[in-house]
Amino acid sequence: MQKGLLILFWFLSSSYSIIDLDLWEEFDSDTTYLAIKDQKMMKVGFVDPPRASGHPIFSWSDQYQAWDEDLFSIAGIQVALSSQTAYIRTSANKIKEKTGSGWTDSFDAYDLKIGKNDEIYFIDLVAHASGNGFVVNEWVGGAALQLLGGAAIKVAVDAYGSPWIVDAHNTIQQMMGSSWGEIDGQATDIIIGDKNTPFIVGTTPTEGGKIIQKWDSVSNSWETLPGIGGVSLALDSEENPYVVTEDHKVYRQKGLVYSFCPGKFNILIFN
Repeated sequence: MQKGLLILFWFLSSSYSIIDLDLWEEFDSDTTYLAIKDQKMMKVGFVDPPRASGHPIFSWSDQYQAWDEDLFSIAGIQVALSSQTAYIRTSANKIKEKTGSGWTDSFDAYDLKIGKNDEIYFIDLVAHASGNGFVVNEWVGGAALQLLGGAAIKVAVDAYGSPWIVDAHNTIQQMMGSSWGEIDGQATDIIIGDKNTPFIVGTTPTEGGKIIQKWDSVSNSWETLPGIGGVSLALDSEENPYVVTEDHKVYRQKGLVYSFCPGKFNILIFN
């Protein structure tokens, strides 16, 4: 009996915990990464073992009311969407751009984010001299333009087209004019919504992964979202978060008005 109680206590007090389903609803499963742009959505799925270049890529099909892999015979570990096309990062850190009916090699990157107005920033494979991460580039007209002074492992783009970065020490920085300014807090990933609200995956372990925080512009501080944790997240056009957890599920908050839901996504066909 005592042994059984000890096992129960260990289970309840261990790092395993449950997402608060009074606050969050399960939106999807078998997902390792999610991207949203306007009324378009793509995801990196999950298969064990993964394919040679990552996991399968899916787009939501309004026609079939389901995730569709047929148009995307490619695998990867990250996806990013612009208004005109899609980009996939493979497990070899090759960025492939959707062009016509196929995929074209574009550049190499450890991370890639696309802004509200299609600004593209990425983390190069070239180590920065500071030792704090890798070189930060903007992709403009088919060429990489290095941002001086920036060393990072993660990047985001705000609503005004300016980059934010997270370095190897989890420090957050924002491009302010021609220099970088440090922002309070620590992060393992960052994303910024169309209304210019930054969200981060923090460094503190919790249910689902690490804490998820959003910037409160009134208090100038990070607000932790209760009852959830994750490894990455996507934001819709209203900045509603879709949190990807370490067990490959996606959750979104209950009680919010969503701009779309399953059955109302547009299939991603780029001309």
